[in-house]
Amino acid sequence: MTTTTGELNQIADGLGRLVRAGQSDTGEIVSISVGAYYVQLLFNHDVLYAEAVSNVYLKGPERLSAEQERRLLALEWTKPSVPCDPRCRRDHPNFHRLWQRKTPWPDVVRDVVMTRVPAGPQPTGAARRAGGN
Repeated sequence: MTTTTGELNQIADGLGRLVRAGQSDTGEIVSISVGAYYVQLLFNHDVLYAEAVSNVYLKGPERLSAEQERRLLALEWTKPSVPCDPRCRRDHPNFHRLWQRKTPWPDVVRDVVMTRVPAGPQPTGAARRAGGN
């Protein structure tokens, strides 16, 4: 497992390295976390699937406000419980979104860093890679 910890720009740099590597390794999972909040990316055959934590997994003061949820939707995340594809039968308890595998990695990194759940300054966090072969 690879872990990058630090300020947001350091996390973005580490995430960029992991996304570039993941674009060639199907089955890799990258997780970015700040406290109870996380974004996970799964590199699949033709898409990059991502999840951002929802209130299903958050308790008390960590729960997302209505404004934070609207911000995720404005950043093109899909609401929990809505399928990622009309053929998908999987439960989606988190916010989620897809990128085509050919999406330039800087665009993916920008989108994930912009998510920064919850909205607002995030002084530190971690990006790590797990899974794979």
